[in-house]
Amino acid sequence: MKNAKLPKGCASNISERVQVKEMKISGYKSHDAHFMMHYLLQVAVRKVLPKNISLALIRLGNFFRAICSKVIRRRDLETMQSEIVEITCELEKIFHPTFFDIMPHLPIHLVNEIKLGGPAHLRWMYPIERNLCKYKAFVRNRSRPEASIAEGFLADECLTFCSRYLHDGVKTKLSRYQTVDDECSQNLSPIFPNIGHPIGSKKKNTFLMDAQLCFEAHRYALFNTGDEQMEKFIEEHKNLIVNHSRSNAWVRARDHSREFNNWLKEKVKNIVLPDYLRSLAK
Repeated sequence: MKNAKLPKGCASNISERVQVKEMKISGYKSHDAHFMMHYLLQVAVRKVLPKNISLALIRLGNFFRAICSKVIRRRDLETMQSEIVEITCELEKIFHPTFFDIMPHLPIHLVNEIKLGGPAHLRWMYPIERNLCKYKAFVRNRSRPEASIAEGFLADECLTFCSRYLHDGVKTKLSRYQTVDDECSQNLSPIFPNIGHPIGSKKKNTFLMDAQLCFEAHRYALFNTGDEQMEKFIEEHKNLIVNHSRSNAWVRARDHSREFNNWLKEKVKNIVLPDYLRSLAK
C-alpha cells in the first residue's frame, strides 16, 4: 500500500498515510477507509495471511463493495444477508472477543437498511461533509462564525452568477479544466500529445529501462493508441494468429502480444501511413 498509485479522484494519496516502520496507517479519511476495504485490503492480505483469515477478509470487502454499488438487485439481498452472517461468524473465530463491540455487528443490519432506504450511495454523507468543509473555509471571524458563513456564501453566489456572463476565453470554475488536466495544442500528435512530465523528472530521479521493459512499454502504447488504423492492424494480426495456429485462446493471445511489435514493424515498411503512426510502429 505504500507504493499504491491510484487514479485521480477515486481516493486521496493513501501512500502518504502509510508508516512502514511503525506498521500502521494513520490520518486517512472515512472515504479512504472505504476504498481500502473495497479494493486494497483484498490484494494486501491474499498472500500474507493464512487462507482462512484472508478469505474472510476478502469476503468482507466484497460484501461492502456490493452494498455500495449503484445497482443492487432485490434477489441478491437475501444472499448478501446470509453471507454477512457467515462472514461475521468467521471473524469471531479469528479475532479476540474484546474486539467485537457494537460496530463489527452493524453490517448484519445493513441489508435491511438497503431494503428500506434504497442503495447506500444515495445516502452518502460525503457531499454534506464537503459542503461543511467549504462553509468552514468561509469563517474569517471566529467570534461570529454564522455571519462569516452567510457573507462568504453570498459572495460565492454572486461570483458564480457573474461568471456565467463572461466570454469563453475567461476560465472560471464552471468552464476551466481540472487541476491535473493539461490543455494540449491541436497541432500535436492526435494519439499521444506531448503533455505531462516523464517518469523521474519531477523529483530528478534517474529511470532506466531494460530491453524487456522497453518492449512492454512499446506494446502497451501500440495497443492503447485508440487510432482506427492501428485497430485494423491489431485485428489483422489476431486473424493471422488464428489462421496459423490451432492452439487454445490463451496461447493465441500470448503469441499475439509477443509477435505484434515485430510484425507491425515489417508491415508498415511498404504502406503509406501518417508520420506519427510510422514512428510509433518502429
